Amino acid sequence: MSEPVMGSQGDVLGQRIVAVIIDGLVNAVISLPIIFVLVLGILGAGGSEQVASLAGYITTPIMLLYYIVLEGLYGKTLGKMAMSIMVVKEDGSECGWDGSLIRNVLRPVDALFGYLVGVITILASTDSQRIGDHAASTIVVKTE
Repeated sequence: MSEPVMGSQGDVLGQRIVAVIIDGLVNAVISLPIIFVLVLGILGAGGSEQVASLAGYITTPIMLLYYIVLEGLYGKTLGKMAMSIMVVKEDGSECGWDGSLIRNVLRPVDALFGYLVGVITILASTDSQRIGDHAASTIVVKTE
């Protein structure tokens, strides 16, 4: 099992960005079959304008569950695993279910404007925390 490297949170912005891209691709693979079935059903019923809103209502909870479950259990998503980073509490303890839930419920706020809100918050924070991290008292660090 990989261990967190405390004090490395200021050096992981690039890895965090790549991890978000990887996790976005994973979520797309998970969500595409659902969207495909939705599209076929709605288009067959003649309601193409409903596709986008229904897809968002279905895929957003799936995406959030992906982050909450993986970070709650392991402190990292598949993207974070690939980039050798993980989420921990500010004191170095496990992120846990509470930390994961809090930081990820706020993920849509951090994700505004293509994660620009999150990046600006990370750059302005002394511990490189996005809004969700501040609320959950978590940091993202390298692993060894």
